[in-house]
Amino acid sequence: MSIESAIGSEAIDLVIENIQMIDNKIDRAACLQILERNNFDFERTRLEVQQLGNSNSHSARSSCSSSGQSDGSEEEECEEGGIDDENEEDDEYEEALALSESCRDDYMDEEPAKPARMPMMPFFKCGESDAIACFGEEFSRRYGDLGGVIIAESLKDAVREAFEGPVLERKPLALYFHHDDSFITHIFCSQYLTEEVVLGFLAQNYTFWAWDLSNESKREELLELCDELREAYLEPVLSYSASRMPTLLLLSEADGRRAQWVSATESLDNNALHVTLMEFFDDHKLRAQYEHAVKSKQPAPPVVLPEQNLILPRWQEHDRAHHQLHTSEQETNQSTTSNASNDSPDRPDTPNEPDVPSVVIPPEYLQPGLS
Repeated sequence: MSIESAIGSEAIDLVIENIQMIDNKIDRAACLQILERNNFDFERTRLEVQQLGNSNSHSARSSCSSSGQSDGSEEEECEEGGIDDENEEDDEYEEALALSESCRDDYMDEEPAKPARMPMMPFFKCGESDAIACFGEEFSRRYGDLGGVIIAESLKDAVREAFEGPVLERKPLALYFHHDDSFITHIFCSQYLTEEVVLGFLAQNYTFWAWDLSNESKREELLELCDELREAYLEPVLSYSASRMPTLLLLSEADGRRAQWVSATESLDNNALHVTLMEFFDDHKLRAQYEHAVKSKQPAPPVVLPEQNLILPRWQEHDRAHHQLHTSEQETNQSTTSNASNDSPDRPDTPNEPDVPSVVIPPEYLQPGLS
């Protein structure tokens, strides 16, 4: 399978265009060979092209200086009336040319050195907030300032801010996953993610969080940051190869949860990333308005005062005791009625009559001689 089919012709064209901006004499085939030799690492490829251009310039200057010196000596000899042998001049030129070609061959045989740079996050476990602080500093040093975008210090806090609270006040969540081994990372971060209009829209309408997946220790640490997102989103992103990175995950919690993956290789266009962010945000606002309208039609739950919370357990205990007493009285009355019916079996059946409560007459109302 060719490189274009594996990675994408548009991505390859963009990388080659950036390489040719460094050295316009290098052709497409040479660019592809250098990329493949450096495992599609843009930083290493850029450094090799720069060193190759410097070597060519130095060889050209050496040739010019050699010819200049020979010309000067010829002029002096001419002034003195003596001219050196032409064979000796040709030997000096061929020796200088052979030396420059030898230096070039030695350089091409050497493995290009990887530029020294700090990792986006420390390899050791240092805490989520410290790791994200290092990420922000290194990102700004490499690719440019993040503008007004503030990276949340905790994934749990970012999820809480995006998923809880009044639905009309929630913002969608944008999770950025970085990878240094992807050849497209430098181009995406320096030319698209840090574009002024993209940063402004993210800062105003999204809750932003970022993490680096270049190191294995940070990949394992990612799974410990948020249990709510672990199975559905964090575990799948760890299965992505470097060619699919970097990537953005957009999450919205309004009238249900919605998620959208945004790959860097699919956003290599002047407005593609900005348009995707706007469309997702507009959908989030519509769903939030719908959820708010549905909830506003439902009756509000009764308001319970703090004093009522203190009295409520006592009233519940009183009602429970009263209910038990009433139940025991009913059972006693039923047993008394059943015993009376058993004592007079010859009594003819009579229709059920309603119970008439007995009336107790106080003694002071009884007349003498009637008792």
